[in-house]
Amino acid sequence: MRASTLRRLQGGCYAITLCLPPEIAAFAESECRARGFPDADAYLSCMLNTAMFEEMEAEPSPSPIAAFDKGDDDIAF
Repeated sequence: MRASTLRRLQGGCYAITLCLPPEIAAFAESECRARGFPDADAYLSCMLNTAMFEEMEAEPSPSPIAAFDKGDDDIAF
């Protein structure tokens, strides 16, 4: 079972479907009202878009195997 689906729309954009456990859905419902969003869909869309934008703008993370990128056999500890 997939937790989300990604599908391409006619205009070229993509749509996703999130499957949330009940406690996360309840959290989204309460947060949307507390933060002034019209509904949980708008709140979740804003959160996802913000996270995606921040990820795209962030510096790339260092390679998890950077110690092996140097081409030698010495491993930095």
